[in-house]
Amino acid sequence: MSLHDYQNLLEFMLNITNNCEDHDQKFELVCTFHNTACCMKCIKDHHNNCKNLVSLDEVVGNIKSSAYVSKVENDLHNVFENLVTIGNFFSENLIALIKEKKEAIISFQNMRQSIHERLNRLEKCLLIDISSSFTKMQDTIKKFKSEIDIKIDLIERKRKDFSKIVEFLTDLQAYFGEHEVEKVAVEEEKYINNLKSAYNLREKKMIVELSFDLESTTLGNVSIMLSPDHLKLKPKGKDAQVHSSQNKNVVFDQIQPAITKRYNPKKSQCA
Repeated sequence: MSLHDYQNLLEFMLNITNNCEDHDQKFELVCTFHNTACCMKCIKDHHNNCKNLVSLDEVVGNIKSSAYVSKVENDLHNVFENLVTIGNFFSENLIALIKEKKEAIISFQNMRQSIHERLNRLEKCLLIDISSSFTKMQDTIKKFKSEIDIKIDLIERKRKDFSKIVEFLTDLQAYFGEHEVEKVAVEEEKYINNLKSAYNLREKKMIVELSFDLESTTLGNVSIMLSPDHLKLKPKGKDAQVHSSQNKNVVFDQIQPAITKRYNPKKSQCA
């Protein structure tokens, strides 16, 4: 053992001497009950009733090579090894937790990216459905609007012709002329009735019902709804008088709206 190692021993060990500080006599016995070395005067003063007094030479003789020292050394070694094992356990556990934390974050980020990509696909499909439904309605309405514009021009010309017939033609000419104009009016009335019977004079509404969960294959449904009531139009000829007379007796609380019709456009397949 070097001087440095010796000086680093516990202070209480270095302060142990072979003589009693109280009586300045050499230690001769050991009280195993109090675990202390005793001189002869110590026994008289402090250990007179102690029965576990053993000769100092018997206790400390060959102590460094005794089984007790070997046992203490082995126990100390085992405690050291156990503490090292526990320290390594905590270090490895902490490293594993750090790794698991990183993996959890990466897993969440991957899941989030997957959900984001899935939402993008579903959004694209829903927008296609919305655009498709709108385009179909737009094309239909534009078609009818174009036909109506042509018929408005036609009827406007016939109205002007009718005024001229009444004002300038003879009775015979007016008779046949008015019948020709009436044929046009009848024909266009049929056209209007056909529009009504095919629900084309009900306002069309596009309804988007949004719904989503992680198992969804769509973000929602696109439906075309028809308003419950037809467009209010003026009745024709005698029907106008009958309609006016009937309206006087209508109790509005008794009017029931027509069943709303729903048309679902063909859905695109999204997953």
